[in-house]
Amino acid sequence: MCQRFNGETHMCSKLVRAGMICAVAAGGSAHGQCAEFERVFALDPDHDDEYGQSVSLDGGWLVVGAHKDDDSGVDAGSVYLLQSTPSGFAQNSKLIASDALPGDQLGFECCISGDAIVVGAPFRTGAFSLEGAAFVFGRDDGSEVALIDPNNRADRFFGWSVAIEGNTAIVGAVDPTSAGEVLVYERNRGGFGNWGLHQVLVPSDGAIADAFGVAVAISGDVLVVGSPNVDDEGDGKGAAYVFERDGSGVWIEQQKVFGSSVQIGDGFGSEVAVDGSTFVVGVPRAEAEGGGTDSGEAFVFERVGTSWIEQANLQSTSVPVGSGFGTSVAIEGDVIAIGFRGYRQPAPSLVERGAVEIFTRDLGSGEWGTHHLFSETGVCATPRLGESVTLDGGIFVAGGPEWEDNPCLAVPTIGYAITGEPCPCPADIDEDDCVGFTDLLSVIGLWGPCIGCPADINCDDNVSFTDLLAVLNAWGDCPCTSGCGTEETLEEVKSNAGLSQADWDTLMDCMENGTQAEQENCACWLQHYLEDCVPSCPNLPDCPDGDPLSKH
Repeated sequence: MCQRFNGETHMCSKLVRAGMICAVAAGGSAHGQCAEFERVFALDPDHDDEYGQSVSLDGGWLVVGAHKDDDSGVDAGSVYLLQSTPSGFAQNSKLIASDALPGDQLGFECCISGDAIVVGAPFRTGAFSLEGAAFVFGRDDGSEVALIDPNNRADRFFGWSVAIEGNTAIVGAVDPTSAGEVLVYERNRGGFGNWGLHQVLVPSDGAIADAFGVAVAISGDVLVVGSPNVDDEGDGKGAAYVFERDGSGVWIEQQKVFGSSVQIGDGFGSEVAVDGSTFVVGVPRAEAEGGGTDSGEAFVFERVGTSWIEQANLQSTSVPVGSGFGTSVAIEGDVIAIGFRGYRQPAPSLVERGAVEIFTRDLGSGEWGTHHLFSETGVCATPRLGESVTLDGGIFVAGGPEWEDNPCLAVPTIGYAITGEPCPCPADIDEDDCVGFTDLLSVIGLWGPCIGCPADINCDDNVSFTDLLAVLNAWGDCPCTSGCGTEETLEEVKSNAGLSQADWDTLMDCMENGTQAEQENCACWLQHYLEDCVPSCPNLPDCPDGDPLSKH
């Protein structure tokens, strides 16, 4: 799925600039991997390639832009294609334009859908200075189609933003000499395998330098376009336009939306992402409440009847000055990922590292709330994590284009990305989207030293009270799911085992503060009680010592 990034310097989904990408699996759990995310690097990293400037994920295939790759000339750019494997994302190929020119910055934006990848090179200077370019590459055969811009001219920046879904590709041309344009291309138009121009979209009320097309996103018959320099409600407050495709395939402007709390110069529309009847707009230059200048915020819109209505204003739990929350945005179902490349760790560190924050929609109330924040620790300099972000199939990937080989030394950056689960649920040991009775049994049944045990939730090679607390505190549905259904509550489990609260407290105190031998004995007796076969269970070993509750 393709998402948007900050219109100041990047688009669609930019997580990889000099070269880092982060991917995280959404929904489900992080069984067997105690790290919150994996790091992904190019197989041929080079300084200042800015791998991770853009990222896009679809069906187990990941595309990462390295817009300053020098293989075909200084800053000619490239994109990397990676495939998901049981051991993580593995690089499949590297794509470079056949007519690459220095300064193209291919990979500034990228987007994949099925077997097609659209890539922007907005800084190309060919017949005209900074006319820009865009290409569609075949995922499987590496074929290449250069998209034709009928309005080619200087300072066009064609390819500043890109999106693709199925047989429709979208390219933005921000062109400061006009309001900007968005060009729609269709597969097999003008010949089999070709991508031909279908329609040129312009805002109905556009003005010069509105930057219409700085961000684009498509889902089904809905297309959202960012225009951050719109002045309708104040200089540079910004706007977003919603287009819908009619039965004859024509895109028609339906609505122009604004953020309820944006101020002059905020640039609403710098980032956009859409999925079904919900879209999100990033405003990284906004001054969030309590956050200061450029702390950033995001807005969520829902379709209600034939209109799009603002449903939520999202702000980070940590928004110091310059965080840029909303640098990149992505949405899939009931999960939103928002990057902010300027995130700083809390005092005393205050190192600028970048981050991605996950928001989830409550399945009952429909309200959005913050769920989890992913950032780096232990690095001395900023990787600009969150420059780009993408979500698909329960995985998120984020780019950090300024990752350094040795971030504690003054060395050039290479960039990277991270991957992981936006809704981690490590206490769900049996992976049924519910933390409950069977997970509790797993912990107490494996109590003690245990290398590589799935019940070792905190990964210290010892199943202990810490792991037990993780299960008890997480009891119920995993985040982003409703997996428990009619599963017993913790109180019901205690009651069915014939344990009073005083009994439970006695066992908990023993398992937290007793000697190792006492802990193991108490865990054994708890298991017998839970299995409802005390004092002796046919399928369980007898406990080494007497019942700590003195009932038997």
